[in-house]
Amino acid sequence: MAHFVPFALRALLPLGFAAVFVTLSPQVLAARATSRSLGGENRYLTHVTTDKPLYRPGEQVLVRGLVLDALNRKPYAGSLHAQVEVRGPKGDVVTTSTASTADSVWGYAWPIPAGQAGGEYTLRVTYPWTGAAPAERKFDVRAYRAPRLKSQIEFLRDGYGPGDTVTATLDVKRAEGGVPAGAKVTANALVDGANVAQVPCTVDAKGRCTVSFPLPAAMERGEGTLAFTIQDGGVVESAAKTIPILLQTLDLAMYPEGGDLVAGLASRVYFEARTPARKPADLMGRIVEVESGKVVARVSSEHEGRGRFELTPQAGVRYALRIDSPSGIRKSFPLPEVKPRGAVIRVREDVVPAGKLVQLVVGLTNVGRATVTLSQREVRVASAVLDDVKGGPVTLNPGEADGVLVATVWDHDGRPLAERLVFRQPSKELSVELKADRTRYVPGGPVQLTARTTRGGQPVSALVMLTVTDDAVLELQENRDQAPQLPVMVLLEPEVKELADAQLYLDAKNPKSRLAVDLLLGTQGWRRFALTDTKAFLARHGEAAMRVLAVRWPPEPVRKPRPSAIAKAGRGAAVGGMLRMEEPLMDRNVEDEDDAFAGAAEGAAIPQMAPVAAAAPPPMPPADAPAEVEAPAPVLQAAKEEEAPMERRRSLRAKRDFNADDKQVIQGQLIYLREFAHTARPNRKSGDRVDFAETLYWNAGVRTDARTGEARVSFAMSDSVTTFKAFAGAVGGDGALGSAVAELESVQPFYAEPKLPLEVTSGDVVRLPVALVNGTEARLSGAGVKVELKGDVKVSGGSTLDLASQARGRQLFSLEIGQEAKPVDVKLTASAGEYTDVVTRTLSIKPRGFPGRVSYGGLVSAKAPAVHPVVLPKSLVPGTVRTSIAVYPGPLANMTESLARLIQEPSGCFEQTSSTTYPMTMAQQYFQTHTGVNPELVASAKEKLERGYQRLMGFETPEKGYEWFGEKPGHEALTAFGLLHFTDMRQVRDVDTAMMERTREWLLQQRDGQGGFNRKRRALHVWVEDPDTSNAYIVWTLLESAGQPASQAKELSREVASVKAAAAKSTNSYVVALAANVLALAGDTAEARKLMGRLASSQGKAGVVDGATQSIVGSMGETLNIETTALATLAWMRDPAYVGNVERAMKFLAESSDGGRYGATQSTVLALRAIIAYDKARASKLTPGLVRVYVDGRPVGEPVRFDGSTQEALKLPDVSALLGTGERRVELRMEGGAELPYSVEVTYNMLTPDSSKDTAVTLEVALAKTALTEGEPTEARVVVANRTGQKLPTAVAIFGVPGGLEVRHDQLKELVKRQVVDAYEVLGRDVVLYWRGMEPNKRIDVPLSLVAAVPGTYTGPSSRAYLYYADEHKVWSEGVKVSIAPKP
Repeated sequence: MAHFVPFALRALLPLGFAAVFVTLSPQVLAARATSRSLGGENRYLTHVTTDKPLYRPGEQVLVRGLVLDALNRKPYAGSLHAQVEVRGPKGDVVTTSTASTADSVWGYAWPIPAGQAGGEYTLRVTYPWTGAAPAERKFDVRAYRAPRLKSQIEFLRDGYGPGDTVTATLDVKRAEGGVPAGAKVTANALVDGANVAQVPCTVDAKGRCTVSFPLPAAMERGEGTLAFTIQDGGVVESAAKTIPILLQTLDLAMYPEGGDLVAGLASRVYFEARTPARKPADLMGRIVEVESGKVVARVSSEHEGRGRFELTPQAGVRYALRIDSPSGIRKSFPLPEVKPRGAVIRVREDVVPAGKLVQLVVGLTNVGRATVTLSQREVRVASAVLDDVKGGPVTLNPGEADGVLVATVWDHDGRPLAERLVFRQPSKELSVELKADRTRYVPGGPVQLTARTTRGGQPVSALVMLTVTDDAVLELQENRDQAPQLPVMVLLEPEVKELADAQLYLDAKNPKSRLAVDLLLGTQGWRRFALTDTKAFLARHGEAAMRVLAVRWPPEPVRKPRPSAIAKAGRGAAVGGMLRMEEPLMDRNVEDEDDAFAGAAEGAAIPQMAPVAAAAPPPMPPADAPAEVEAPAPVLQAAKEEEAPMERRRSLRAKRDFNADDKQVIQGQLIYLREFAHTARPNRKSGDRVDFAETLYWNAGVRTDARTGEARVSFAMSDSVTTFKAFAGAVGGDGALGSAVAELESVQPFYAEPKLPLEVTSGDVVRLPVALVNGTEARLSGAGVKVELKGDVKVSGGSTLDLASQARGRQLFSLEIGQEAKPVDVKLTASAGEYTDVVTRTLSIKPRGFPGRVSYGGLVSAKAPAVHPVVLPKSLVPGTVRTSIAVYPGPLANMTESLARLIQEPSGCFEQTSSTTYPMTMAQQYFQTHTGVNPELVASAKEKLERGYQRLMGFETPEKGYEWFGEKPGHEALTAFGLLHFTDMRQVRDVDTAMMERTREWLLQQRDGQGGFNRKRRALHVWVEDPDTSNAYIVWTLLESAGQPASQAKELSREVASVKAAAAKSTNSYVVALAANVLALAGDTAEARKLMGRLASSQGKAGVVDGATQSIVGSMGETLNIETTALATLAWMRDPAYVGNVERAMKFLAESSDGGRYGATQSTVLALRAIIAYDKARASKLTPGLVRVYVDGRPVGEPVRFDGSTQEALKLPDVSALLGTGERRVELRMEGGAELPYSVEVTYNMLTPDSSKDTAVTLEVALAKTALTEGEPTEARVVVANRTGQKLPTAVAIFGVPGGLEVRHDQLKELVKRQVVDAYEVLGRDVVLYWRGMEPNKRIDVPLSLVAAVPGTYTGPSSRAYLYYADEHKVWSEGVKVSIAPKP
């Protein structure tokens, strides 16, 4: 029997698999999944790694995808094309590209733009052309310093209550290798902003020191930070971590082994405890009978907040866990209800040894005869029938199956009763050895590294993946958060929902490893019976479920897209090679013959899907295009596929470090980037250190020689004095796994290392510490440092000192930062005896204060000069005033000028991306009917519009429709906005027609049958939920975007009538304006005119349409006026009777332009729509004339003339020298000519802008302590409150961090997990906090953990808060000042 697939579902296939379950047929989702139902036997999983865990803006992310068979883990032999997507901290799609496999691996590089926001990013991989489970990997983008001391902090317990004694151990090593034995350490504990302990300790010979201190007996918030300051001679570094304080609460989940507690059957119960920040919480407690209080078991966690205990439950008895430690948790946690019948299952060993049988114990009560099966995913590998109705021991032989296996107990009717996961050690294992050609290296020196793979002592060929990275950077990430390596990445990660502390699992040398594996698998109750109800499992758990099942869908071939449907790749570099459509992969779809519980009927027809256009590769060039190949640098090695089709691809420039913005087209071969190798710069001088690259080597994969088992790679050290860690993961042809780690030390006898702040402000004073290290066996006398800077920075301080053998000294220099704000190179020349070291680092300097802007616009003529009083604030920063004054000969010049300001790289969420792409879309519409536009401007806008389109497409939700971050469910009004955007965009570029059709269809499906649209509750962002506003907006966009509005109106007759009725009684001019447009588009001219008349009566003399109370985005003030007036203008232009109203409205809109923008996103879009329509209807020839600028009645410069041929904007002289604090009168006078639009813009810096009186939020900012010592922690309190009695949409608060302080990014992530904030970004020194909405009168208190890193006196940027949709109404707080004393 064939199965019908609705059109709306067919379009899901090319877009990824987050919603794959909705496309599966009833036959596929029958009782138990089979290989056929999951996509065939030929399924694979992708295992993703990055070269390091964190990156600075401007660096490149190197990504490797290893594709292995989902069952036997053999390298995937076919050719695959992956779609790679990078999502930013708020979930927005930053870039999308494609990568192709060679020898089962693909590579990808993303050059991070220089201004990219800091935060946690997610790289997501899908296979829309062939189908496979998605994969992902997280990484951080942020400014950071690679520390001279590598440190980790480990608490004795992951959970403390009031009055408990905290014990923590610091593990520290030097960056270049070795232990700083004897180093002095000070531990500072901060709780709720107050210092509660200061404990000294000394580093021992193992690099460890332990401190203990009591927590206060009473804590208000329980916000704790422990910071260690380590003094290794002249090297001072700090390490900080959140104290795991639990106040009366934790999250606890319990998982009886097998799934149920069954009366009379001995069971093990696993549990997992988490803090509100989703970190592990250690506990000790008792299992008690609820009614009697009798203690029946003692419990304690063992690893990652997980533990297990024994219990034989009795019928009718309720049990609970009561916690003894941490103190203060009075809540009892009930155990699952005891069932009178069922099954339990236990594995005898925590980990089954390689090649051994799996021994289980099964208990049964009142279920009769049962069967026990052992499966590897859906493939049954062993089974046994239990003759004893009480169960008993069971031994199963899984054959060659290993890794995570699923043991299930079934009743005689084939229903699952109990299930648990079992881990069996793989019997196939590769030995990997890494050997360097030297024991130590010098900066800039050459390196040869050999990887050798063996089996049983004999060399074998294997695929080896190598990465060499600065270990000091790797250690910036907490051990438990570090990404897994082989073999854990392959054997465990796809099987569990979250894998932390990955390096412990499968570590044969760690005695806790086996128990940790069992606890991990025992707490995966979320995937119980996953194979018996696949649809529900996929619906509940999405992509995690897809990885568990290794879903591959569709198994059918997908149709190669038409050329017109080909989508271009977004930013980012597919270093795996050019995308080539491969032959469809056909699975055999064979039913498991021995599957006693398979749900598919024998002989049932395979469900057939209609042909679907796949997501398309980049376009191919003309066949006769000449090949352009630039000679490859030794840095990047590519493997060529000789028989690849003639497709064009950007190749990599010959640069020492790859930059994706500098790519060149290559044609004729399919290029797979296989290798990145760092090279020493030409003419490098010994002792001259400027290159501090952190990744020295990376490859997608290299094969070792079958005869020798070896592969040798070469690269050069950077200028860093540090230890590099080499990781090698290996996969054999039969699926055997192996790994190895080696350290490469880069040292020199004498060197200097400055400790610069990440960013400073003009006027700051930096007390720059410079460490001097004597690595020789002799005493060095007269060691000193010379500091050189170019720019407005005054340097003082420094003297000579003597260094004993192996000693470390320190010098302090004062850097007084002047008014010139730009990056400066800090060059240090250190010398001691015959040794010299020259180090150059960059110091980022930002201007004082905050940018301010005053702008005016309107129309100027000979009869009506334009006069504006320009008032600059008293807090004006001298020398920062700039002016830009322009007159526009016609609408095109105005748009050209605006476009020049609006061309920006698309970024942010769906709406933020639209805020840049929509104006460019409309400007491109101008260019189709006008000439004389700067070609470079057009090209730049077109390029960024292309990238914006790709980003916007990435926000389509798994269930269709659009949402700010692409999360389901889709948002009805935002989707309507998107549909309108794509409709306008289709006039200037190709837009996916299928996407627009399914988007329209999705919107139509949201109708509630009562004349309105359903509004689903959602997690992200809040637009106005007023039915009249929302319904009118959606109906308008559906009609405005329809090819035949009248026809669409008939389908929406009930909704149109509802809008008409709502407008008749509405007092909101915004709704009336929407309705006037709706009725005009629907052909109801008479009713439309009535509403236009109401709007005309609401128009004031200034052209504003008054009476608007709210818009779809909840905007206020000027932004709301612009939106309403623009909508009214669009309606009036449909009827000649309202010409006068249109003219007045256009004058208001012209005056509302602020640097090319018209308020926020929605108001800008609507204003531009009105301007475009007006231009098409009112274009006329220019009359000659001249214009001149005056300040306080005095002419400035020469007049600017224009005639009928002038098209570009007329630039008038800069008058900034005549402006200052207080008021100045700026005037434009015209002679001759006709009325023309103009703009006056004055930019400046002020210390703290004035807060808006109309702001809906308040802001309080305070630093717990402003006089600090180097390495000391402190807390900033950012308090944001809703000052209204209404729910507010999308609030933003920005805290300006002073230069010498460093924010703890791990704590920012904890704030998100605790739901204190919904998202965060870090832009320079600004910590940007986001909330989806704020309840009436809500007060949100955000603690930000900071560490005093670099001595000096600093002032941070002004802090501010506002609503995203009313960003003109900000509340400001003066920049925080801090003084940091050097560690004595």
